[in-house]
Amino acid sequence: MWTKEDALFNGLSWVGFTPSIQHKVSTKRNLTRFREHFGTTPATYTPLIHDILQENGSLNLKKFMMSLNWAKNRNRCSVMTANWHVCEENVYSFVFEHLEMMQRMKPTKICFEFSSSDKMIKGSLDYYTTFTVNEFRDDPSAEKYDPKSASCGIKWENCMDLWEPRIVWLSGPHPVAKPDISVFRGANKDEDDGADLDRTALLWQLKDDEYLIGDSGYAGTEKIIVTQEDHSREFNLAGQRHLTVSAAVFISAETRQRG
Repeated sequence: MWTKEDALFNGLSWVGFTPSIQHKVSTKRNLTRFREHFGTTPATYTPLIHDILQENGSLNLKKFMMSLNWAKNRNRCSVMTANWHVCEENVYSFVFEHLEMMQRMKPTKICFEFSSSDKMIKGSLDYYTTFTVNEFRDDPSAEKYDPKSASCGIKWENCMDLWEPRIVWLSGPHPVAKPDISVFRGANKDEDDGADLDRTALLWQLKDDEYLIGDSGYAGTEKIIVTQEDHSREFNLAGQRHLTVSAAVFISAETRQRG
């Protein structure tokens, strides 16, 4: 059974930090090194490794970490070969095999269910996570222009359970220029009257007595309680708790690069 200490030690060893190098510095420094190579901390990956092992029965841990390393840095095959001693012809097959293992966990781990049946406010809706990507040359469009990065982008909608450390909703990718409330409602445009709304959108999953916390991008829908300056500090912090989780869940720094 792999522990977070095992993940830290072996992960760093596989990218060139020998035991003697690791032992010369603090744990904080080694964690920084780990994040730079794999995207987030060992404590985030260890439960995922256990779940994948339970689901698949076996897992090549070195190739799994190699896949995370590729997702973080998007190195070319020749660089991956030098670092991980895997033939260029096999790099991508190993990488995508193990990334798909993570993808297959989504339906079982991200379910729109709440244990807090007695609570009216169920969750905190993300302000969306926007990823910079390459130009969509086959279908260029202003919908894909991200004004924050002055580049092309896509975004994902995610929702956190307000009472448990758990993501309950993940939807995307969506055009970065599409208004947040349109994604929430399942509308093609912000002014849609309801005739052509996508009923699989998040709005239609909420029961009559369930509400979410969101920012001003969701003003105009009664199912979202928009955070205000005069709200309590605890309320506004609750509305932002997903930001910490997003940093851990959206581990692929390749989505913040143009690789």
